[in-house]
Amino acid sequence: MNQVSCESICLAAMAVADGETPPIPAPEIEIHLAQCAHCRSEVGQLKSVIELLNAQRRSEQTENVWDGVAKTLRRRSEAQRTSDHWPWFLLLGLLLAGYRIGVAATDWEPGLWFKLAPILVAVAVFALLRENPFKVNSGIQFQTSLRGH
Repeated sequence: MNQVSCESICLAAMAVADGETPPIPAPEIEIHLAQCAHCRSEVGQLKSVIELLNAQRRSEQTENVWDGVAKTLRRRSEAQRTSDHWPWFLLLGLLLAGYRIGVAATDWEPGLWFKLAPILVAVAVFALLRENPFKVNSGIQFQTSLRGH
């Protein structure tokens, strides 16, 4: 059989197995599969994989947790918008930018303590505000619910 037609027949047979409309009429697929052992074996293997995957599906519908996650994320983002820390972070950014511009604009080579000063100032601001700059989604809390309760 022709390799191109074999490929198209296999793809069409898999479309039928997936419940889709094949690009090739079903009788033509069946005739080809009856004549071509390679395609028959290929389609058989793919159907067995589909059966294994379908067996893994849940037999009962479980609780939809995404609505709760979306509400929690919305509450958290609203709480972050009302945070009053942004002026402090803006001031920190301006101080660090000013420091860097001052060092770059002059020929002055700062010593070790002046090189460490921006890091110490940033750490001090985060410590003062009790913010962890490395923590992601610190306010998300998950609730578990038992069915029927």
